[in-house]
Amino acid sequence: AAWAVLVVASLGVLMGGAELLVVAIAMPAIVADFGGWADLGRVSWIVNAYLLAYVVAMPIAGRAADLWGARILFIGSLILFCAGSLGAGLSRFAGAEDGLTLLIASRVVQGFGGGALVPLSMALASHLFSGRSRSAALGLEGAATFVGMAIGPTYGAWVLQNVSLPIPGLDMAAWQWIFLLNVPIGIVTLLAIYVVAGGVETPRVRAR
Repeated sequence: AAWAVLVVASLGVLMGGAELLVVAIAMPAIVADFGGWADLGRVSWIVNAYLLAYVVAMPIAGRAADLWGARILFIGSLILFCAGSLGAGLSRFAGAEDGLTLLIASRVVQGFGGGALVPLSMALASHLFSGRSRSAALGLEGAATFVGMAIGPTYGAWVLQNVSLPIPGLDMAAWQWIFLLNVPIGIVTLLAIYVVAGGVETPRVRAR
């Protein structure tokens, strides 16, 4: 059961890691939909917003896990990640100016959720394993981020080239599915966490 929890938690971490670089391959298509390369400083925040929120979330989530428990926060972070992904995927429909603002804001939400998954998954690993098994579990959780970063650009390219799901009444661009596909994957991960970790929670620590 402990390894099942770890595998599911690793999937969430891998998703968050993939988002660090998955957008890079789609940037030309995204920027073209939002009026071209006229404002490079603002466009850069499509990437930077996620990265900064991802980094900021880590120490906050680590401390929050001591106060409220890692499992419940892991679920909350996954919901945040999915909500940010949905907002980013739908941002194109808000128009060039407002759409770019919505995309950047959604990337902040997405990044905060994705970054929080890393320390929360490690807290779960530390709670469920001990001795040499704990070292292996923590190593797996740490590796999941970098595996996600490695496959992110390849996954993004595959989606751009192969995923075209028409929705009646909506003009869908291929890059939108890079974000929107996170939603069903995230929901499956949420359901899996409920199944394999329903009775698991880390100890709460109230000390400073």
